[in-house]
Amino acid sequence: MILYQSAEKRRGVSMRSIKVKMILLSLGTMLFLSAILGVITYRASYRALEHESTLALKMLSEEGAEQLSLLLQLQLKGLEGLASRERVRSMDWRRQQDALQPELKNLGYLALAVVDENGVARYVDGYTLPLGDRPYIQRALAGESRVSEVIISRATGEAVVMLATPIDTFDGTPAALIARMDGSLLNQLTEGIRFGDRGYAYLMNAEGVFIAYHLNPDLVFQQTKASDLVLEMPHLEGFSQFIEQALLEKEGIGHYQVNESTIHMGYSPVKGTGWTLFVGASADELFTGMRSFQEQFYQTIVVVFFLGILASLLMAIHFTNPIIELERLFTRAASGDLTVKANLKSRDEIGKAGHSFNLMMDQIRNLTYYDPVTDLPNQRVFFSDLRKAPTTFDEKNNQQAMLLFAPDRFQRINERYGYQEGNQVFRMIARRLEIYAGDHCRIYRGQSDEFILFCEKYQTLQQAKETALLLLQKVQEPYDLQDEKVSLTFSTGMVLYPLHGTGAEELLKNVSFAKNQAKEKGPGHFQMFDVSIQHQVLESRQIETEMIAALENKNFFLQYQPMVNLKTGKVVAVEALLRWQHEEKGLIPPDTFIPIAERSGFINQIGRWVLLEACQQLKEWQSMGFDEVVMAVNISAKQFESPEFMPYVRHTLIQTGVNPSQLELELTESAVIQQVTESIERLEKLRQMGLRISIDDFGTGFSSLSYIVRLPIDTLKIDRSFINHLEHSRQAQAIVSTIITMGHSLNLTLVAEGIETKEQLAIIQREACQLGQGYYFSQPVSDGHIERILRQGTFKPKLP
Repeated sequence: MILYQSAEKRRGVSMRSIKVKMILLSLGTMLFLSAILGVITYRASYRALEHESTLALKMLSEEGAEQLSLLLQLQLKGLEGLASRERVRSMDWRRQQDALQPELKNLGYLALAVVDENGVARYVDGYTLPLGDRPYIQRALAGESRVSEVIISRATGEAVVMLATPIDTFDGTPAALIARMDGSLLNQLTEGIRFGDRGYAYLMNAEGVFIAYHLNPDLVFQQTKASDLVLEMPHLEGFSQFIEQALLEKEGIGHYQVNESTIHMGYSPVKGTGWTLFVGASADELFTGMRSFQEQFYQTIVVVFFLGILASLLMAIHFTNPIIELERLFTRAASGDLTVKANLKSRDEIGKAGHSFNLMMDQIRNLTYYDPVTDLPNQRVFFSDLRKAPTTFDEKNNQQAMLLFAPDRFQRINERYGYQEGNQVFRMIARRLEIYAGDHCRIYRGQSDEFILFCEKYQTLQQAKETALLLLQKVQEPYDLQDEKVSLTFSTGMVLYPLHGTGAEELLKNVSFAKNQAKEKGPGHFQMFDVSIQHQVLESRQIETEMIAALENKNFFLQYQPMVNLKTGKVVAVEALLRWQHEEKGLIPPDTFIPIAERSGFINQIGRWVLLEACQQLKEWQSMGFDEVVMAVNISAKQFESPEFMPYVRHTLIQTGVNPSQLELELTESAVIQQVTESIERLEKLRQMGLRISIDDFGTGFSSLSYIVRLPIDTLKIDRSFINHLEHSRQAQAIVSTIITMGHSLNLTLVAEGIETKEQLAIIQREACQLGQGYYFSQPVSDGHIERILRQGTFKPKLP
């Protein structure tokens, strides 16, 4: 109560001072000048109020459009998150249904469906619809996330909004994930956007069709255009013309006449859609405050009339200067100068306005330069500080380090505890970094969940690394959150200034690269920027790009290496080996581009080409009379796991007409033991086609002997790493002997890879291995060279 009375007392003093000033300054003012000043003040105030009132409609439309856009983007991001899940990307309907069914309630969608490349939508609830004619479906299948117009659902007959996003399927087949949102939600949202008590809002698409209008939902359901209303209600001609012009301009303020009433509208586009939000009010509603202003103004004119000419003149002089000063400050602030300060020493309302202006500018500076969650300077400040580096930082000390900390999978914290608690964790991270980084490190909040540190005064590189690792250790210690211990790991990158860059953009790019390299190593890793690794990554991406063109330009080709019966010397099989003849770089080794192809997923396209090319070559050899030769083709793990692999193998066999028993698919041991049960099922289906199955590079896996007995295979190929040291290593001999003995007991054919010497061959023959392959017999050669070898018949001269 005492505080309240004190505030009232201070306000009373201020008000009395204004009255005293008005009385003292009004005496002697000339009536003529008072009248002129009154007219000027009235017109200026009227224009300002009119401008502010109409501008409020524009701001309402912008804020409402931003809210709608944010809602749709959040819903679309949620849908994209679902589409990125492995089970959804697999295009296995049962796995997709299991993954999507729980998300209907969680994300608030009316329905979820997967659309195949033919535009057929398969809904989680069990029904299917042909939607290929829908534009948003077509764009999603083309690779774009889209929000549809408000449409009438074919399934329910209700007004709905559809969200669509592409699915990055494992085999590259176009597919999309769609979600249905209640179209009435837009009506509910627009209902909350209004000016005053009688204002209203509605949404229109680019064709001028109502898609949300809470005052008349029938216009939405009937897909009514603004231009159509004129046919029934000619007095809406001005409204129709206004809508047509507004949709062309996209955003702005305008008005139109309906009968005797003027309607003012603000309109703004909803980002990410083709919609425009209109917020309007009648002139009577919009300028309600103007009538009150007019009444007060006229009363003031009467008072001024009696107080005199001199009072009006002095009052204008006294009060105009601070107003002009405030206007000048606002102009400077609007132009980007956030350092302006008002220095108005009067104790009346204008002085308070100056004080409020200063508080406002302080708040704007904080929002502009500081992260609102952690109170750390943001990335804008980081760029500013780095631009001042030559004068602010010690140029003689070249051991200045920039660190980038990013928590791994932080989204789990938000999902479990909520975003408020997630922000609390960010604040704890920031405080911990401030404590352990010390005074020689500047800490900034970077993009998203990143923290940037710029640290000085390191004597050696090792000292900088030790500091980084200490900070990494400290920020990874558990955090207290809701009476629980929450553990986090961080991926951390580090660069040195100016060794790894002098500009803020360059340093941030390089430290982000180092952080991403750390993240690829797994959670909780640290990585110093290494330009050689960066070059390798860039080269890898270049190779990935060039591989696509290489397949189109037929720069890939096959060579073949024979497999020899070690008893008879007869060539019984050949292995197809992929080669790449680059137009500029020459022959690129397979161990250079195959891993890149596997990481990028392009191995599936290459693998299909290899299988078809090998089968066509085998068919050609068969037509020459080499009916018993077996063609071995390597299959990558990603090919083997692809749902399109089995159908393509079957299609290739039919297309080329080769005998399946003469085609052997080689898979590495690691490719089949990752998911043993699924691998056995796939291998059984391949053998049912009549194909032979071989395990390549056998002996290098971790679980070879425990799983090999369960696999439906025909051949084991002993890895060349054992054969290379065979004549010099008793351990290698023992391993090879064990593999061969086990293979015989399982009735498998054994192939020794990489035979290069007569001594190696002798040991392999002594162990009764059936087949051999390696440079001792032949390097990988062209198809014509293989034909000469097949005509020759045997390698008997090379057998001991």
